[in-house]
Formats: sequence, structure tokens, C-alpha cells
Amino acid sequence: MKYVKWQFIGFVVAILLLSVASVGAQDTTYTIPEDPADMDASTVIATVGDTEITLGQFRERVRYERWRFLNTINRVVEESGPQVLDIQDQSNPFLPALQNVAALMADEENFGALVYQFMIADAVYHDEILARDLDISVCDVDAQWATVLFVNEVDECDFGDDFNMLRAAYLTDATTFTGASPEVITQILVGQAEREIVRSAVGATFEAPPVTLVQTRHIRVPSPDVAQEALDRINAGEDFVDVMLDLTIDSGVRGNGGNLGFFSAGQMVPEFEDAVFNAEINEFVGPVETQFGFHVIEVLDRAPQVRARQIVTRTLDDANRALERIDAGETFADVAREMSIDRSSAGRSGDMGFVIQGQGDPALEEFLFSAEPGVLSDPIQTEQGFHILEVMLRDEDDVAVSARHILVETEEEANDVLAQLEAGADFETLANEVSIDPTAAGNGGDTLTILTAGQETGFYESGRLPSDMDEAIFNAEIGDVVGPFGTQVGFFVVQVVAQDSRPPNIQEVADAQDEFVDMWEAERFQADDIERTDLWRGFVPTDPLPTDVSEQLLPFETLLMLFDQQP
Repeated sequence: MKYVKWQFIGFVVAILLLSVASVGAQDTTYTIPEDPADMDASTVIATVGDTEITLGQFRERVRYERWRFLNTINRVVEESGPQVLDIQDQSNPFLPALQNVAALMADEENFGALVYQFMIADAVYHDEILARDLDISVCDVDAQWATVLFVNEVDECDFGDDFNMLRAAYLTDATTFTGASPEVITQILVGQAEREIVRSAVGATFEAPPVTLVQTRHIRVPSPDVAQEALDRINAGEDFVDVMLDLTIDSGVRGNGGNLGFFSAGQMVPEFEDAVFNAEINEFVGPVETQFGFHVIEVLDRAPQVRARQIVTRTLDDANRALERIDAGETFADVAREMSIDRSSAGRSGDMGFVIQGQGDPALEEFLFSAEPGVLSDPIQTEQGFHILEVMLRDEDDVAVSARHILVETEEEANDVLAQLEAGADFETLANEVSIDPTAAGNGGDTLTILTAGQETGFYESGRLPSDMDEAIFNAEIGDVVGPFGTQVGFFVVQVVAQDSRPPNIQEVADAQDEFVDMWEAERFQADDIERTDLWRGFVPTDPLPTDVSEQLLPFETLLMLFDQQP
């Protein structure tokens, strides 16, 4: 059992004490139950080097940890009110923490085992302090006191005027309910400080390695058979890029050669839009400066467009029912939202946006580009279903434009591009070669492009891919091809293009050192100088009870009994 499991206790205590002020000593008397007749308090239950842990010390420590929980809960109730202990209210924000504490305290064997390992850990860290000749200061110990008292550091090693009073009150209550002396309670806090100092010293001996980075490209295909075909062709000597261009289903791989497709007025930045909508078809325009750089543009086509809306149903009967509801006075928007099976337009009350002539289904366009605004169509059947259409807006001068562009950084470069085009250079080839618009040349199968929806390209680190892909890629060499890998979005064959590394950041250094210290800790706790026994079993005290600490903890005592009765 690792020492770090005890951090769970601190975590729950922290939740319970959130925003709770410290209070004074409890005004109560308490008599610790007598030890069982068959128990010898001097029995040694563990040794760490020359340090012996006795059964009597163990029972004091168990009582201390029980009291620490109950004292914390009592302070929360005094600060926040009795509703904290409303165990019937499932919306009570304190209930999960209370249940965790009750489950832990009710499990006598597990609670005892945690305390037993905690005491061994204290002895181990004390020996390490001596063996490593490490210093522990009053400030180190006071910082641990500040944690259990939940006070803040006012200045360096200054925890406020009430610090000593609060500590004295804490010691008074702790000794009353545990039987341990103030010196023993204080030594528990010293042990916490020693643990932090040793872990820090051990961690400082470890230098975190650089973070490995890889750059990969991939072929994404729709089935395992095609993925295997890709792998076989590459293994037979075909070029990875050639196979990728032949088989991939990633549209961004090949690039668009600068082609922007059709777009309407208002979709582009003003400078670009003014140039495009005032140019003739096949005319080269530029350089046009925008916030992105300098553009050379060619208008490819113009097409009429109309604003329309639709209702799509699966059956003709449903389409006729939709028409009947509209004829009876219901709005097109309401019927579309309720009946249309086309989710994209149904969510917009049936609005299809602008429909560009020549870019959609001919059966629908025949009506859309001949009907007057406001006229409903009869049901029109397509592969999707049955459509009821209405033209919302038509303007003979309203057209969409199809254009392509080459984007460069300087006006001089733009003029050079323009000269090459006017001399007969192929637009698409030139766009792929010089455009800084990443969609022009395509991503070449770059894996990071897919991971980040085109926002990043190049190197990435472990943890960004499914585990099987990640493991294979980061164990491969440059040029290796791995796969196929099945995912929810297709099947992948991946090639490692390059490898690199970067220095770890502050958090990564801390995490790596923590992992190293945990490994050291686990090994140290199995050392030959530690002797464990089971002699503590059967002697785990179950006091103090919640109502011993305060009568207002009766609801928590009920919760504790419920967990205690569970098999």
C-alpha cells in the first residue's frame, strides 16, 4: 500500500474546510475507553531501522486521525450551520465528502491499515532526514501546522497573531480525545514536514528528459481492406505520397489550388469582395491588399441565387400533411421545425440560406429559379425525401461568384504572380507552389492538421492520438510506416516523417519528478530495514464517536452506522 494513498484524507478534509474559519478549543470532557484485557500496549508491531512502533502508539494515532476528521466536520457545522449534516438532501454539496469520510472510518480494517502504513512512512522519512543530513526548520513545521489549522501565511514564516493560541487549542483537544501527549501530536506534524523535505530532495536528483516530438503523415481510408491495400503498396515500394493521393478520403490532402468555390456578397472581407464583384469572368485582378496579405484573383463564374426555405419529409403523406397545416394557418417556420427531417434547415425554421443555380439538385432548382417569392411548391421527390419549397427572396442582380486566388506576403510577390499568370502560367500549379493560404496546396496528409482541424501543422507530442496509434508511432523510426489502425473516422496508415524534442516545461518537470519520487518511495518502502507484522489487526479502536466530539454530529454518526452495517 503506497503512502500517497493517505493524501485522500487531506483531500477530503480540504473539501470540508473550504471557507471555514478556525475556532477555539472544544469545551468538553472525554474519557478514553480502556484497552482490551488481552492487549499489551508495548507490543512492537513494526520496525523501521532502529525505530520501533508499538501497539499503544498505533492506537493513539488511529484515535487522532478519527478525531481529526470529526473535529473538521464539527468546525464546518459551526461555521455553515446544521444543514451541512442533512444526509437526506441529495443536493447537499457537503454530502459526497461526508459519505467518503464515513465509508473510510467505517471500514475498520482499511482505516487501520492506512494509519499503520502512515506511521511506517513517518519513520522512513525521519531516517532519510538523518541519512541525507537534511535540515528541517521551525518554519517548515509551522507551515504544516498552518495546514491543519487552516490559516494563511501573513508574511514569510508569519502565520498571524492567533497562530500560537490556535495551535494550543488544537493540542488540547487532540490530547483529550487521543491520549497522546502534545509532543506526540507535534511529532506527527514534524513527520509531514520531513516527508515534503525528503521528497523535494529526492526529486531534485532527477533530471526530467526532453519531450519527444514527431511529425507524421497519414492515409485515411474507409475500410480495413483499403488500408491493407495501402500498406501493401507502400511495402512493395510505391511512394507514400502517390498511394495517399490515390486512396485517401481526406479532402484537404490535395488542396484546392486556390479555388474558393461560390460565395455571396458579405462573406469575404470588403477589399476582396469589391475586387471580385466588379471583375469580369476569367479576368485576373490584383494585387488586392487585405489583412491577410496580397491577393491575385481570378473570377471563374457567376450564378443567380435565391433565398429559400424547405420542409423535408420521408413520405408523400407527411408532405401533404405539412401543406395542409400551412393552409390551415400554421406558419411555415413552425411546421418546418416540427416535421422536417433535414436537421440543418429545420433548426433554422426551414431556412436553406442562398441556393446557387447549378450547385444543387436539378429537381429543386427547377422550381426555385422559376417560382415567385411566397409561392409554395407541391411535394418534390429527391433521394433525401419529399420537399416543400418556398422562395423567400429573389433579386435578378443578386449573384454568387466563384473565384480562386493566390495569397502572398508582399506586393512585389503579387505583381510577380500576376505577371506569370498573364504569361500563361497554370493558376492551380502556381497556387500550390507559392500561395501562403494553407488550403491551396493541401496538408499533404499531415496528421496534426487533422487533429487540430487545420489550425496547426507539423510536430506533436505523445498523448494526442488513440493509444495504439500513439504507442506505435512513438516507437517507430523516421521513415517507418505503421498501421493499419481502426478509428471512428476511418482506418489509418501512418508514416513517421521527422522526430524532434523540446525541453520540458515547469509543470512537466514537476510531474516527472513526482513520478520519480513515487517510484523511489515504493522501492524504499520495500527495503529490508522495514519489518511489518499483523499484530495490530483486531486492535483498531473505533473511538471517539461523532457524538463524543459534539452532540450536533449525531446525523454523521447515523451515516457512519449505515456504512458500518454494509457487508
